[in-house]
Amino acid sequence: ILGEELELNARVLKALTDAGVPVIFRPMHEMNTPSFWFSIAATGKTLDASCYINAWKYIYNYFTVECGIENMIWNYSPNQYYSDRVSVLYCYPGDEYTDIEGIDWYTSGNYEIGKEHKPSETLMTLGKVTNLCEGGISESLEAESFEDQRKLYSASDYWSNVERMYEDGYKIGYLLTF
Repeated sequence: ILGEELELNARVLKALTDAGVPVIFRPMHEMNTPSFWFSIAATGKTLDASCYINAWKYIYNYFTVECGIENMIWNYSPNQYYSDRVSVLYCYPGDEYTDIEGIDWYTSGNYEIGKEHKPSETLMTLGKVTNLCEGGISESLEAESFEDQRKLYSASDYWSNVERMYEDGYKIGYLLTF
């Protein structure tokens, strides 16, 4: 199944290459969460990083070498919340296999990104463009109505966190809300 999925993705990505359209590609994002089949923590135990790194390199080589896809910007993106289990660099596939890095962060309203392990700062040490690859609010901040949401935690509150990141020296190449 994985081979078929890669093949289907390659057709679309090749068409975008031929049309001159760049693509930010985040394969196996949030690999440090227990949520996905490719996660290093899916079984409740931390897998050896080489499992993830070898899969990343296989996908990279398949698309770039075998398929000749040249329009992809490779984005490595672990999750903020699980960075206390292992370093955000634990599964880093290497500079030659990534173009940009970033963190996925869903806030509970406490500016967690600037506390404790500071995984974004760790990623910034790589010297590449660092991003807020995926972000929004955690379930604890979700309200049932639009009006209640504005009272509990609004888009302005979220934007204040992003502005604070800039003030704290975080470099953000792009922001994707989810």
